[in-house]
Amino acid sequence: MSFGTTSTGLNNLSVSGNGGLSVDVGSTGAGTSDATTLVSVDASGLAAKASGTNSFTLKDTIGGHALTSMTVTGSAGDNVYSFGGTTGTDTLAAGKIVTINGGALADNLTASEAQLYTAGSGYIAFNGGTGANTLTVSDTSAGTVSDNIFAHATGLTKLTFSDTDTMSLTSGGFFSSAYANGVTLTAASIAASKTATFDLSLYTHNATISVTTADVSDAFAVVVYGGTGNNTITVTASTNTGVANGIKVTTSSAAATDTVTITTADTAINGGIVVTTNSGNTDTINVTTGVASTNNIVTYNIGTVNTDYITGFHLADGTHWSDKLDLSGTSAALANITTATTATSVSGVTFTTSSGKLTLAGSNAASVTAAQEVVIAQQALQVAANAADTVMFVNNSNTWLVHADTASTYSVVELVGVSAASLTATNTTTTANALYIA
Repeated sequence: MSFGTTSTGLNNLSVSGNGGLSVDVGSTGAGTSDATTLVSVDASGLAAKASGTNSFTLKDTIGGHALTSMTVTGSAGDNVYSFGGTTGTDTLAAGKIVTINGGALADNLTASEAQLYTAGSGYIAFNGGTGANTLTVSDTSAGTVSDNIFAHATGLTKLTFSDTDTMSLTSGGFFSSAYANGVTLTAASIAASKTATFDLSLYTHNATISVTTADVSDAFAVVVYGGTGNNTITVTASTNTGVANGIKVTTSSAAATDTVTITTADTAINGGIVVTTNSGNTDTINVTTGVASTNNIVTYNIGTVNTDYITGFHLADGTHWSDKLDLSGTSAALANITTATTATSVSGVTFTTSSGKLTLAGSNAASVTAAQEVVIAQQALQVAANAADTVMFVNNSNTWLVHADTASTYSVVELVGVSAASLTATNTTTTANALYIA
């Protein structure tokens, strides 16, 4: 449904019947748009289509119009709203407020930062309702995103940025209120030589954060801080010119379960990727790089009393150095235990250590599980009872590290799919299968 080339002076619009209706309030010619006169749009009488099929769309495909105050009521189905088109976004003068009241299913608003908040101007208020509701910020150069753009939003679950330029977002009180039950944040189009920072460290709900960039050619090209809820963080870089701290991800700042996935065509640069896990977390970290081996490409900063699972760890390979596993304190391999010591947690097993590597013997040694061997490693650490000591073992082709954060508390790290032969505190060690700890 379109209103032609000139304004009809329409103030109130009510639609009903079968869902699937699209209303374009933009003028198709030189006339003044009905977007400037409408004060009420009511689509509550439209029947809901199946979820995933739009029941009602309200748009201005021309754009550039000055909106008056308006109340929009969506259908009971999926609804789509936008106020901007080929000549620009619609504007709101001081005191003008467009209030959108969504329905029970998915409501989707595309709006510019200026439409959501400009000091001294009007704004769009978006009440998403009870469904999976998305705010898409349409600016291609978002810059530093103000928390104020979320001041008049409620019931949202998804946030999408169209940005291709340098941008940053720090979650604040308005953000937390708008996304009161969790957020899925997506920035899929960051251009080459641009940077993106998303700091949700003050956010207390679960967050899924996905950032895609054309390349990583600057330090801190992509920086993500998870909140205190469970976080799923994904960073994808098409190319990487090789810079230190090019990608930096920090997981939840409280006890939580986080998953980090980083995929990049990285080059041989020390510390090109930095992943930090905070204390008390259970973290799963998956890193895929575009090279089979390199020098210290990834630094993993492991929090205390953690259980972390890492896939994609690079051991030294005879030519290149290992990735860096930075544990609490100044980590060192446990002093050698040369006398076979009886395991107290599993019968028929004794253990020794050499250069931090745990070796089992005895009638039941072959059947010891990884979980049981973790307990034996803790027993080995208690022999010296030194904070920052580390024991390593290989079980089922995976490398496990048990680290003493204190004399009686431990962090556990599993390196999936790699079999380390030794621990080293020297970052430039190239000995095959050496694992660098710090």
